[in-house]
Formats: sequence, structure tokens, C-alpha cells
Amino acid sequence: MKGKCYKYQSIADISVSSLFCALIITINLFLKGFASFDIGLYILAIATIFFKVNISFGIALGTSFLTLFINADPIYLIANCLSYILMWAFVILLRKVFYKVNVLFYIFILLFSVVKYMLMFTFWTIIYDAETAVGFYIVYSVEMHMLFIGYLILPILLNGKIYMIMKGIKNLNENYFNKKIKKIINDEEKEMKFSDNIKHYRIQMASLMFSIMFMAAYFTFAPYAIAVQLKNEYYAALIFLTPFIMVFAAPMWLKVKKKIGSKQVLINNWIGLFIGTVLMFTMFAIKSDNIHFTIMFLLGHIMFSIFFAGVIPVNMEMIRSFMNRNNMKTNIRAYMGFSSLLLIAPLYILNHYNLNWAIAAIFGVVGLVIIILLVVNQNIWDKPVTLDINTKAFASLKTNKKFWANVFLQNYFFGVSKFFEFGLVLMMFINIKTNKMDMNLNSFWIYISCAFLAKYLAQAFARIVKIKDEKMRSANIFGNTLILLSIVSLAIFFLLLNEKEITQIAYFAVMIGASFFIGFGGSLIDKTKTRLIKSIVKDEEYSLAMIIDHVAGHAIFSLVVSLVYLIVTLAITLTPFNLLLFWTSASVVTLIIFSFQTVLSKNINTK
Repeated sequence: MKGKCYKYQSIADISVSSLFCALIITINLFLKGFASFDIGLYILAIATIFFKVNISFGIALGTSFLTLFINADPIYLIANCLSYILMWAFVILLRKVFYKVNVLFYIFILLFSVVKYMLMFTFWTIIYDAETAVGFYIVYSVEMHMLFIGYLILPILLNGKIYMIMKGIKNLNENYFNKKIKKIINDEEKEMKFSDNIKHYRIQMASLMFSIMFMAAYFTFAPYAIAVQLKNEYYAALIFLTPFIMVFAAPMWLKVKKKIGSKQVLINNWIGLFIGTVLMFTMFAIKSDNIHFTIMFLLGHIMFSIFFAGVIPVNMEMIRSFMNRNNMKTNIRAYMGFSSLLLIAPLYILNHYNLNWAIAAIFGVVGLVIIILLVVNQNIWDKPVTLDINTKAFASLKTNKKFWANVFLQNYFFGVSKFFEFGLVLMMFINIKTNKMDMNLNSFWIYISCAFLAKYLAQAFARIVKIKDEKMRSANIFGNTLILLSIVSLAIFFLLLNEKEITQIAYFAVMIGASFFIGFGGSLIDKTKTRLIKSIVKDEEYSLAMIIDHVAGHAIFSLVVSLVYLIVTLAITLTPFNLLLFWTSASVVTLIIFSFQTVLSKNINTK
């Protein structure tokens, strides 16, 4: 009886292989006429991850030979067959890794999309000569680039949906699936259960503290590294790609989190961050003018910007989920503030002594520690820590003028704070003697380290300050006042610069002071805004009001404000008069907004 069942299962396995071969060839024949696109590698990789070895090998072998209907060239057939078999072998060895880490699977499939053409070029060179091989290679170059572009997009669009379909098929009939993947899927279902062990909470907290240390170090040093790598001080402004990309990437990671869970999306994003950051700072350490190294350097920064959006918020939500279940009260942001201080100065010191490889190593080691902590820890997240949103409340909320005024007035100050956070290196590059940007100022690394330390230290202190409910309004106004005074101090500095001789060190001192007060003021505003919003809106409007304030105000409007400041800084000639005009105008605008916000705050009765 057992032998009979085995026989039937073998027939079923062959049928599955045949169905997939037919699917691949049908799609490829359909696409041949206008795109010359080969879907086979992608489908084979997915099938090899999930199905048994005999099924996936049957797909690899069958599709290789059926390619005869697509292209009968012997060299093409041999190269295609070898690329399929090689991919099958690699995925067999690494399928657990590829299943768990989508980023690695994405990179692998992208690289393997051109292997067939590399093999063809090698065969042509051996059979003919290099010149003839180049000629043949050019013939297939359009097809190769189409395949590469397609595989650049395809996994992003389809991976999540295909994985869900495969899990559904596994629940219906798991006889086609390999044992390793079946075990992982079963473990995932168990993993949906959460741990209330304090040890796992502490490990998660440790990963968050290391994450904050990593992020602060990146935002401190990356703008300088970008300017040095591209040999132009103005390119330090490319750090603003991160908050810009974050606006679009954050909703994407939210959707992914709903499908695969907080822990898995956190691990995946950290692997992406790790690869991007190590790639970027390795290219920085190589110090090459080669365009390919520069592209890889910028690619690393873009990868960081994409994956950054799904790291800190997800980690904090997991920790808050544990705290809510266990009635814990911990000032997470205070820990975050002091964690951010640790790596700022060391990176600039290492760069000063030309130890840029050590910088790449530091990012690599810290990133690896975070990934290990996340992988070995158990899930502590049980449900989203979000408010129940009453969408019907928008009808009344949209007529609440105080709320909408607060969204834009308050987030203007966040925008100024964001400009000083991401644009601080650019501002420190200004040489008041030559009226130009200059990254080679004497002892620059000391002053920029002090400016960032002042900023993060101010944020840490503001987060540990206890504010009584009746003092919330005053604290909010005080935060706005600090930001206003910081902008006015810059206007006064450039007014004095027009009148008398002032040293570069004095400019650095003003920037360090402004960084401290803007950091402190921004943190006070962040700490008190929730209470103010609660006092402006009705209870049933509160959850929706917070979402609107975060998305429309904090994420979008504050970014627009910071970009306006950035564009003006990049556009003007950096003479003392122009800088005086800029900061005087900024002071006037900020004073007007401050006046409106103060009047609004005084008309709010804090509950």
C-alpha cells in the first residue's frame, strides 16, 4: 500500500513539474514577440524555495530543453541550461536564507538574471575570438537589459503575493513542499504567539538602543562622507533624500508588516540597512574616482533611505506592545537620546586620521550585532499599538480651525528643526572668509562633532524633563521660543559680520549654540504636542487628528519647510549680506508664525 501511494505521489510530482514547465514556456513565447523576456528564472527560484528537490529539478531540466522553441541556437541553449541548473543548485543550498530574507533573494535573482549572457560571451570567446564575442554580445544586449530591468521590478511587485499563494497551497496539500520550508512555515505560525518574558523585552530594547546609536552616527557622518566622495560640499544636501524617500517608503513597509509580521519586517529591513551602509562606507574607504564606485556609494545611501523607514518605528511599536500588555512605564525616548551620543565623535576622529576602513567596520559590526539580537530574540509583538480611528469624525474635524492651524503652525517649527538636523553639516561648511562652502576648514571635525553632540545632548535632556499637565502649554511655547531665538541669533551674527571682523570659530560657536537650543526646543514641542491636540479636538476626533497631524504635518509639511530652507541655502551666493538677508527673512517669518501659534496656544484650555 505504501509503495502504491509513493507511486501515485511520484506521478503527481511529475505532473506539477510539467505544469510549471508549460507555464514558463507559454509566458516566454507570449513575451518573445515584443519583450524577449524570460520569466523562467524567477518562477524556478520560487518553485525551488518551496517545492521538493525532484519537482524543482524537473522544472529546471524541462524548461531548459523546452527553450528550443524560443531560441534554437546551440550556444544559447547550453548557456540557458547551465544558468538554470546553477540557479537551481544555489537556491537549493540557500533556500532557507532566501525565504527568510527577501532582500538577499532580490539581490540574488537580480545578479543571476545576467549569468546566461556571461556564459554565452565566454563560449563565444572560446569558440571564436573576443572581437566576435563582443559582436554577438551586442546582439543580445537589449534582451539582457530588458531582463535585468524586469527582475529589478518583478520581485518587489509579486514576492509577497506569491508567498501567500504558496502558503495557501501548502495548507491544502503539503506533499509537494520540502521539509525545511514546511517546518519554517509551521514555526512562523507558532511565532505569531508572543512572549511575555522580560528577557526578550530587554533584548528588544538593546536592539533599539544599538539602532539609535547606528542612525545617529549615520546622519552625523554621512553628509560629510557624501561631500568628500563627490568632491563637492553642496552634495552634502543629498542626505535630504532620506526623509524624502521615507515619506513614500513608510506606507510600503506598513503593508509588508501586516503580511509578514513586525519581527520579520524588522529583520529584513536591518539586513537591507546593513548591506547599504557597509557598501556605502566601503566605497568611501576605497577613495576611488571610478564612476562605478561612486554609483555603488550612492546606491548604498539610497538603500539606507529605503530601509530606514521600516526600522525604528517598528521596533518601538514592538516594545510598546510588550509594555502595554504588562503595564510597564519606561521613558524609551530618554534612553534613545543618550544612546545617540556614543559614535558621533569617534567617526570624525577616525576620518581625521585616515582610518576610513575602521568607519566601515564600525557600521558593519554594530549592524551585525543588531541583526543577531533580532534573529535570536523571540517575538514580543501581539497587535498594533495604534488608536481606533473613527473616520466619521472627519466631518466635524475638517471644520475645526484651531486644529488645522495648529497642524501647520506647529509643524513649521518641526521643519526648521529638521533642516538643522539634516542640513547641519552643510551649514558648518560655510567659510565666512571666502564666502564659499569649504570642507577643509581647520579643525572642522572638532566643531561638527561638538555641534551634533550639543544637538543630541539637548534632545536627551528635553526627553527626561518631567512636565506637569498644567505646564504643557508653557513648555510648548518655550520650545517654539528657543527655535525662534536660534534663528534670530544667526541673523544677528551675520549683521555683526557685515560690520566687523569675526573669526570662523565664532561662527562655529553660534552654530553649536543654535544646534543645542533647536534640539532642545524641537524635543519639547514633540513632547507636548499630543496634549495640545487632545485639548483642541473632541475625544472621538482624537485618533484621526493624531494621524492627520503626523502624516500631513510632521511627515509632509515639515519636510517641505526644511526643503525650502535647503533650496535657499543652496541657491544664494554665500556673502555676509545675502546670509543676513536670508536669516533676517527667516526670523521675520518665524516671528509671525510664533505669534500666531502663541495666540492659538493661549486660547487652548489644556485638560
